[in-house]
Amino acid sequence: MNITSPKYTNNPQKNISFKGYDARPLKYLIMRDSHMVNTTPIAKVIERIGDKHGFKMIFEGYDILTKIPSDKFNTRMIAPWIQDYIHVLKDKLITVGGFNRPDKIEKFFNRPIENISCENFVKGGNMFFVKKGDKDIIIVGNDDCVKAMKTFKKHDIVQIPQADYHIDLFLRPLRDGKIVVADDKLMLEILKNARKNLAKEYDLSTDEQLLKLDYLIKSMKNAIDHSHYKSTEKVISKLEKEGFSVIRVPGRIIKNYNVPEIKNILNFTNAIVHEDQNGELVYITNHSDLVKSLGIDKKLANKIGLNLEKIFKESLNGYIKPQNIYFVKGGKAPESNLDFVLRSYDGGIHCLCCEVPANIV
Repeated sequence: MNITSPKYTNNPQKNISFKGYDARPLKYLIMRDSHMVNTTPIAKVIERIGDKHGFKMIFEGYDILTKIPSDKFNTRMIAPWIQDYIHVLKDKLITVGGFNRPDKIEKFFNRPIENISCENFVKGGNMFFVKKGDKDIIIVGNDDCVKAMKTFKKHDIVQIPQADYHIDLFLRPLRDGKIVVADDKLMLEILKNARKNLAKEYDLSTDEQLLKLDYLIKSMKNAIDHSHYKSTEKVISKLEKEGFSVIRVPGRIIKNYNVPEIKNILNFTNAIVHEDQNGELVYITNHSDLVKSLGIDKKLANKIGLNLEKIFKESLNGYIKPQNIYFVKGGKAPESNLDFVLRSYDGGIHCLCCEVPANIV
């Protein structure tokens, strides 16, 4: 792991002008419920993180933005992926018809809504606005590059290889040109080494555990080798060529799904990043029950090198304090559990949140 200039705290960017989704001080995170996902328990966990680090969690109800509801979720909203349908800019809201009551939303944000046609609208999960020096740059997946050029004509655009359906499933910008990218080969080596170590634990391991881990390794290798998506190695190469500093992390586990498609069964790069009042970064991502589903408890996972949340934290050492990295689970019911949501719908916590920076509201 190449970590340069390790430091936890940089000088806070006092006058950040909102241009996108890299790390910055947040005022609000907005979520919504739907018939697919009960986001209320997830939102309540994030609300507690926000209370500690200085942002608020609010909810888009059917009629108006409200505080998190305590009653059961409703089924009136169709899609929970608010990140994909709304861009909150300094002078306007850009959407593709993503609000139930646009008049209420315009009043809340005190700015007009501009509806963009589907042909020109880039979903939030497939692009990031990042600050690089004095420049505002859009990083966009190859599939939406033409749309981005039409809608955001005044910005420099960096087109990167599409390594998944949306780029927020394999990368996450921090600040100062640093970008976290899922290194699939690194993750595969971690799984292989854990399998070797598990085989040595004769008194603790079972044939079922070994078979499940063998299948996981084989499935991920097949996904890397045979998917129609580009490799994350090509993404890393492109970003470094453009002058970004890449932080390689074991950020996702993928498998074949209706080849050549892939499916995420663990994802730590799909994340919200907030800069708190102390200038420290706060990283909020998805909890995973994957290791538990292999029949491996935490003690054994630590012993064989398969505590993936711990390993992920270590990969960000020098950039984000371990105590500022959160793996959010949500509720007990499947439809409110982020592990289930990711496995079922290929969407995570970043997809479910609209980020509103502190200096524009």
